[in-house]
Amino acid sequence: MKTDLQSLIRVASYAAAAWALTGSAAFAQGSEFDSLNSDPLEAMFGDDEDVNANELTIGDHNTAIIRQKGDTGNAIEVNQSGDGNLVIASQTSIGGQNLAEIVQSGNDNGAFIRQYGDNNEYELMQTGDNNLSAAKQFGSNNVFEHVQTGNNLGFAVTQYGNSTVIVTQTGN
Repeated sequence: MKTDLQSLIRVASYAAAAWALTGSAAFAQGSEFDSLNSDPLEAMFGDDEDVNANELTIGDHNTAIIRQKGDTGNAIEVNQSGDGNLVIASQTSIGGQNLAEIVQSGNDNGAFIRQYGDNNEYELMQTGDNNLSAAKQFGSNNVFEHVQTGNNLGFAVTQYGNSTVIVTQTGN
């Protein structure tokens, strides 16, 4: 019973964080993603025709909070394996492609993304525990590719316009 209450508090805090970040609180946790209704993309993201999303969650208490708009792009693919991982994303894309592929394998990892237009791309792979990745990308041809392997690693980036950042961190 105590675990259910902790899980409820965790999900509610994630939803509140997503609302503060994106203005809405559509989220998926575990297998609830597939059981929202016959069209989970429409239930979570609205009926924009350019929206794609995939999530594979194996561990417990993994949460993906996603808001996408559409018009010529958007795709998110989340693959969380450990316990307590969190993804908060917001992609808009009027006239451009957004893509965010996140893989988190350890426990208690967090990835926070916000991309707006043009050719934004965010690819992350975190392997250890307690890793954090944050990003903002707004216009033009942004790419942020971030690989972390150890524990307690973090990185934040803010990009406007043409830019590319590729970071690899390995140790603890």
